[in-house]
Amino acid sequence: FSNGRPPLFQAIAHGGTWHCSDPDNDNAGVLQVLWGLAPEQLLDSDPITGLYPFQLAATLCSGQNNEGGNERAHVETVYNLLRKDPQLVAGALVISS
Repeated sequence: FSNGRPPLFQAIAHGGTWHCSDPDNDNAGVLQVLWGLAPEQLLDSDPITGLYPFQLAATLCSGQNNEGGNERAHVETVYNLLRKDPQLVAGALVISS
């Protein structure tokens, strides 16, 4: 990877979501597909920001970073990433304090 980011982090940084907005699709978004291929990436931190995937996705929820205006999709993405490993919240709190 040219910037050192694994595919999951690269997709999050570029606004990828957990669910696809195309009703003709099976509703699996790019992040759900990437998680299915390498679920262990949820335990890694982004080599650029140091954030876990759910934290990096949460940075896209703010109005200034949400180019597409689809804040709900980004919130659902954060929720689903966190739902896959809720212990990451405890780990993030320990690291942050």
